Amino acid sequence: MKKTKFVFQIQGQTMFKRLLPFLIILLLAVPVVLIIHFTKGKTLTVYHASAIEMVPDDPIVILESRSVSDLVESVIQSAPLFPALEKIQGFAPISRSLICLDTVTKSHPVFQDLLDRSPALLSVHPAGKDIFQFVLVLDLSGHVRLNMLGDLLQQIGGRPGSWKEVTYDRERYHQISFADSARIPVLSVFQNKKYLVLSPSQILVENVIRLSKTGNPLTDNPSLKKLIKTAGIQSRAELYVNLKEIPQWWSQWMNSGLKKKMTAYNRYGSWVELDLTVRNDGLLLSGLGLSDSDQFSFLDVFKRQEPQPVDVDRVIPASAGLFIHYGIQKPLLYFEDLTNYLGSSSGGRKREQLLKTANRLAGENVEQSLAGMMSKDLVLTYLTRAGKTNEVPVVMAGFQSRNQISGKLIGWLKKRASEEQKDLSFYRSDYQLDREKSFAIYRTPFNGLPELLGGPLFAAVKGTCFGFVGNFLILADKPEDIQMVIYYFELNKVLSNDPYYQLSTNWINSRSSFTLFAIPMRIQGYLSGILNPKMESVIKKNQLFLQEIGAVGLQFHYRDGYYHNLFIRFSEMKLDRPHTVWESHLEGQIDFKPAFVINHYTRAKEIVIQDEANNLYLINGAGRILWRVPLEEQINSGIYQIDFYKNNKLQLLFSTPNYIHLIDRKGNYVDRYPIKLRAPATNGLNVFDYDANKDYRFIIACSDHRIYLYDKQGSVLKGWGFDKTEGTVRQPAQHFRIGTRDYIVFSDEMRVYILNRRGSVRVQPKKQFPVSTRNRITLDPSTAGKGPRWVITDAEGTIYSIYLDGTVSTVETGKFSYNHFFTVADLNQDGRGDYIYADDNRLEVFDANGKPMFNYKFNGPVEDPINVYRFSASDVKIGVVVKSKNDIYLFNRDGTLYKGFPLRGRTQFSIGFLEPSSKHFNLVVGSENQFLYNYRVK
Repeated sequence: MKKTKFVFQIQGQTMFKRLLPFLIILLLAVPVVLIIHFTKGKTLTVYHASAIEMVPDDPIVILESRSVSDLVESVIQSAPLFPALEKIQGFAPISRSLICLDTVTKSHPVFQDLLDRSPALLSVHPAGKDIFQFVLVLDLSGHVRLNMLGDLLQQIGGRPGSWKEVTYDRERYHQISFADSARIPVLSVFQNKKYLVLSPSQILVENVIRLSKTGNPLTDNPSLKKLIKTAGIQSRAELYVNLKEIPQWWSQWMNSGLKKKMTAYNRYGSWVELDLTVRNDGLLLSGLGLSDSDQFSFLDVFKRQEPQPVDVDRVIPASAGLFIHYGIQKPLLYFEDLTNYLGSSSGGRKREQLLKTANRLAGENVEQSLAGMMSKDLVLTYLTRAGKTNEVPVVMAGFQSRNQISGKLIGWLKKRASEEQKDLSFYRSDYQLDREKSFAIYRTPFNGLPELLGGPLFAAVKGTCFGFVGNFLILADKPEDIQMVIYYFELNKVLSNDPYYQLSTNWINSRSSFTLFAIPMRIQGYLSGILNPKMESVIKKNQLFLQEIGAVGLQFHYRDGYYHNLFIRFSEMKLDRPHTVWESHLEGQIDFKPAFVINHYTRAKEIVIQDEANNLYLINGAGRILWRVPLEEQINSGIYQIDFYKNNKLQLLFSTPNYIHLIDRKGNYVDRYPIKLRAPATNGLNVFDYDANKDYRFIIACSDHRIYLYDKQGSVLKGWGFDKTEGTVRQPAQHFRIGTRDYIVFSDEMRVYILNRRGSVRVQPKKQFPVSTRNRITLDPSTAGKGPRWVITDAEGTIYSIYLDGTVSTVETGKFSYNHFFTVADLNQDGRGDYIYADDNRLEVFDANGKPMFNYKFNGPVEDPINVYRFSASDVKIGVVVKSKNDIYLFNRDGTLYKGFPLRGRTQFSIGFLEPSSKHFNLVVGSENQFLYNYRVK
């Protein structure tokens, strides 16, 4: 077999730029290019082990399939694989040929029988500078003839071609010439008693003829012979990759500097066999790889390591576009094998020099010290920054004890500080995440620590500074890179919670010694830095295809060989990210309007929210979860703050169907709470402070049709004289002060109740009507000389106004469903309330006279109440949620959408200032995938 010199290790960033194309392009390029080469051959399929004698001795890849037509059909019918491939510029002719081949074989029984029963082998070979050609070997099996092949080629290509007989080494073969514009201008065909061989390359066919007489070294290759026995009998196809030769193929896509080095890259391993599975959502390749027996390869670094859990996604930031994970069970053996692999290469010599320098500065054996403290994880990850085109490399290393590794590094740093006659504080900076929490970031005692840990691959990061998250040491080249990791970790915005990553988790083996995972759309800056201009242009022109490659992955671990798992995961999910100030991940999905509350120490705003798992959270203005309290029930009221002890310290008050809750700022219940209700609540609690003296009253309706009024100690007030409602009260009771009088207002399905403080009727409406139960009664304080009025709709959307004397008037605006939402706000600033409806997928707004002002049609139904936001006396906006589409809308008072909307979100949202000195409003909303978003609204 032709040997190509292949040097795996290189120094620094150059090394990384060689390794990553090896791993990523294997996943992206090989299956796609093979499909294209298949189509160009007009005949596909596979090989039995004996057919390898007909393959030239320098294959880059070999692919076999047991049924050509079955494989072609599976590709064509695979969605979104085939539609995604069609988005690649230049692939259209190939896709047409695949479809044509499928159609012809199905419409011609002879062709279908030929391709169904003819195993075949396809191999790809170098055929000159940046030129690669294939060889297709068909097993004759007594039923394939040249004239049948000619008929098939004529059907597929639309022309018969010109046949010519050629003699080489006393053997005859044919050349079929097509038009110069054809995808294959010339095809050479050789047939013996057992096989039919086709190739666009005359040289390759003549090489086949020569090897058929002299013997083929491939048949004696021990690695390939072993892998042939391991091939899966159930897979549609098997792919054999020559790990020594494939870099020459890849180099054609690399930039000039990288291209020269790719062909010297042969120390990953020997051969790998991969069973190919085509699925609707991607391609899966799995099988055994082997290392060289005559040299220590990269695979051998992990030979003495048991596969480790791949759970670093709980620490890696969700902005990661790529990560490489080493699972290390025995650190000392790992370092020993890494040294053996690097040997006397340039990368090995550099790492040895770094170790000598580190040992001298530390005053001890650094490698042994680190090995004694390391746990199972070593990670190189590339993180994306909003608005940045280049990804940031960061190294993360797991240790058994954060205090232990921190003490060791700071000890080495103190030694350096002493030698440089500087105070330790000179090497330290502090990252202030928020008012309450900060993190120390230090300069490293010596550079090159990432390369000491992981070899030249990790030299992408010099490691000039370090910090920690959990038991992970973070190494980066700038403090702000470590700050980004800490920030994402503290907000629980890690890769395991990223929806794009979650699509691929069931494709990733839970245990592995080596894992590479990449989201191509997130590493375009990196790809642009390694590809040649032509390939870079191809990527830019095929963004739709690249976007639908949700992820690519490569894993391996040792089990009597190196078991490999490779995949390309297709996705229809858009990768666009919301432009948020921060995103905080909760433990459950969110269907709750975030509530702004006041930190009574700092006067800054914080956020209270509950998830669907009934967890209650307090989150500060930086998005960090301060505490989580599990509740037994969903909250059915607003979140109120009261000063229970009258000491200017605030507590959180709310209700659930069976309890009234009062929790202090630390997440602890106030004495006597929670208070058990006398019957299940039918509405949410409300709180009144009649005289602003902090003698609070809590009012709530229950299923026994009683309205209960409690004092702040949780006792039912004896002076409350209201008996029962006729129906069920669904909306919170409200308190209004008009002049010197108090009004307590609520409604059931059939009537409106307007009471005084003692529960006696204060206003008796002169007309009763079926009340819409999804809407609160609104007070309109001024109605052009008629005085204040309460406004509500009936079940069909007719507007009813109730005045202080009990008079009732109506306004007809149209027919609405029983499930409509309604509220009132003065949008046109005429001193009178305007009417706002949301019904099904419509927003409709009318002025005080019932004249239409504007309307809007959404792409889904409105399932939550309308909210009105007042930015200033004259700036009023309407908020609407379309939960099913994860969209939120904010409308100006003239009906136009506020700039930047709709935004992503699935709950009602709150708008306000999180910081007293802020110049911009914050909009906080629950979104899909358990995230709480904070947007900045100007």
